[in-house]
Amino acid sequence: REPSCEMKEYAQTKDYLREVDELLQEHLFKISNTSDQVSVVLGFLKIQGMFDERVKQLFEDKLVCPEEANTIKKEYIPVLTRCVDELMAVSLKIEDVGRVDQVSCAKA
Repeated sequence: REPSCEMKEYAQTKDYLREVDELLQEHLFKISNTSDQVSVVLGFLKIQGMFDERVKQLFEDKLVCPEEANTIKKEYIPVLTRCVDELMAVSLKIEDVGRVDQVSCAKA
């Protein structure tokens, strides 16, 4: 029996959360010389790629789970885009941002 749309979305969301958690642990909780903005932006772009791949797969499967596609496109991607935009601000240096602000975007 085929898993429900909700179960598929839950399983996929676990993968996204695992990536976000890794990004938080490696680059935002432990600021070091290797935790530069480029690494964080690349981490967010990896997650963006995961979203894009999932939406592509949903459409290839004839969009039998439209709610998941809408959630990705209307909720997840806008938050991710905002995070990348904030990190790419010319005047922002990640080491100068407080810990709460560093993780607030990623935890959204």
